[in-house]
Amino acid sequence: MNLMHTAIGLLNKIRKTKAPWVLFVDAIALLIGVINGFFLPKVFSMEGYAVFKAFSLYATYAAVFSLGLSDGLYIVFGGRKENEIDPAQLKAYYIFLVKLQLVLFALLVVIFATVLKDKAFMLFVFFVFPLQLVHFFRLYFRATGGLLHYAKAQGFIVFLELLDTVLIVWVLKSKSADLFIVLKIINHLLLAGVLTYFLRKYTYGIKPAKMNFSQYLKIMKTGIYVLLADALVLLIFSMDRWFVMFAFDTKTFAWYSFAVSIMNIFLMLITSITNILYSYMSQNIDNLHIRKRIRQVVFMCSGLFPLGYFIVKPIIINFLPSYNESLTVLWVLMLGLPLISVLNIFYNNLYKVTGRVKYYLKKMVVILLVSVSLNIVATYIFKSPQAISAAMLATYIIWIIYSAQDRKIKRAPSK
Repeated sequence: MNLMHTAIGLLNKIRKTKAPWVLFVDAIALLIGVINGFFLPKVFSMEGYAVFKAFSLYATYAAVFSLGLSDGLYIVFGGRKENEIDPAQLKAYYIFLVKLQLVLFALLVVIFATVLKDKAFMLFVFFVFPLQLVHFFRLYFRATGGLLHYAKAQGFIVFLELLDTVLIVWVLKSKSADLFIVLKIINHLLLAGVLTYFLRKYTYGIKPAKMNFSQYLKIMKTGIYVLLADALVLLIFSMDRWFVMFAFDTKTFAWYSFAVSIMNIFLMLITSITNILYSYMSQNIDNLHIRKRIRQVVFMCSGLFPLGYFIVKPIIINFLPSYNESLTVLWVLMLGLPLISVLNIFYNNLYKVTGRVKYYLKKMVVILLVSVSLNIVATYIFKSPQAISAAMLATYIIWIIYSAQDRKIKRAPSK
């Protein structure tokens, strides 16, 4: 009963902020995710769907190309209000990010032309630049508690993606994924343009702060540990798809990726809550009682997620029979959702708000080695996608046990 009262109290605190707008937008995004999850594989050819999922797999790591700048600002700005941040410095950081991304874009073009001559990678190259600009603003809004601004930015993308889905699925009925991916890139370009316009309006008449490279490097150094740790988290969560992609045929990769895409519909809710709670945890990080309650509430609520399997199973059987094989791994993947929720919402946020970023990175290196080892055994000894999904579940169990010792970790001493 006390836990239920805590959950209600936490929800009331969230309701007093602009968080309900984020939840509303993410609910719409969830609906679109459901539509895309079931209709895109119905419309695309299996080869086209494989290209789309390969692009999505590449796109998972697009945030890495901030080289720690946006992530460093996320840590530095965490828990501060927007009016506590110097707009001249904010403008300088953004201009530096744009220049940095132009250099990285040129480098990625060279890599595509000489090494990775792959259609999915080519589309990914053009996706990185606009995504990085949008990523900068998303992290800024999340760090400063600007949830209404965050919701508006997300709503912009959600609305455009809804139009894309209608166009691709019901108007053109295109079997190729290329147009859908191109539209996704254009969506992010438009949002980057809109957010840049508002930043210029907000800082109109204010010259960018004069900062030398060492100052940018200091922020990047702070963020690089978080960036690398987050990148390893993404790699761990996507480890199964890399092994399936390289060890099995295109058809197997397509149906396995479909199972992951269904699981990702539920992960969208986890991401939404993670975004909302970061600023709240930053402001209450020394309160061990709040920490405990957040962890318990997250696990209790996400424990319902695996039941979603019984909702999607008859839909897949009757609507997408060519993806029936995905059911052999989907249930195992869904069982991991409560563990993923606690890891993402509580532990990974905890390392950031306490400033234990180097420790966070070290922990993720250990878990990565565990995940790689288990997936190698599943792929080359048991030789089945089902074994790979079981390896992922085992990884989450080991990860949660390994992290349990950190639930009372203290804030890092300021330097």
